[in-house]
Amino acid sequence: MGFIKYFTKADNWLDVVQRWGLAALSLWGALTWLSTQMSRLGDLNWADALAAGLAGTLATILVVAALLAAIRYFRPLSSPTPQQILDSLPGDEELQPGLGELEAEIIALRASVREISEDRKLIIEDYQRMTGLEARLTERTDNVEKAARSYSDGIVEVVKSN
Repeated sequence: MGFIKYFTKADNWLDVVQRWGLAALSLWGALTWLSTQMSRLGDLNWADALAAGLAGTLATILVVAALLAAIRYFRPLSSPTPQQILDSLPGDEELQPGLGELEAEIIALRASVREISEDRKLIIEDYQRMTGLEARLTERTDNVEKAARSYSDGIVEVVKSN
C-alpha cells in the first residue's frame, strides 16, 4: 500500500516518467519470467522470452492507459466551489509579515520612478537647449556664408572692372 501512495504523489514530470518506467521494467521482467515458466512457452529461448515479456508489458500499459482515460472521461474532476477557493487563500495573519517588506519596496520603487522622471526632464531640457543652439549656429553660419559670397562677388566685380 505504501508503494501506491508513493507512486501517486508525483510532483513533476521527471518523477512521473521515472515511476512509470520503473513499473514498466518491473512488469517486463515479471512477464518475461512468467513466459519462461509456462508449460506452453517453456521451450522459448531467451530472446523469444524477452520479446513475449515486452509484448505483454506494452499490451498491459495500453490497457491500463485506456482504462485510466476512460475513468477520467466518465468521472471528471469536479471544479472547486467559490467557498473552497476562498478557504484555500491565505488569511490576513499569514500576509501581515510580508506587508512591511512590500511597502518598503513600493516606496523604493516610487523614489526610483521620481529619479527617472527627473532625469528624463533634464534630458529633454538639454535636448531643447541644444536644438536652440544648433539653430542659432546654423543661422550664424548662413549669415557668414552670405557675407563671404557678397564679399567675393564684390572682389570679382572689382577685378573685372580693372
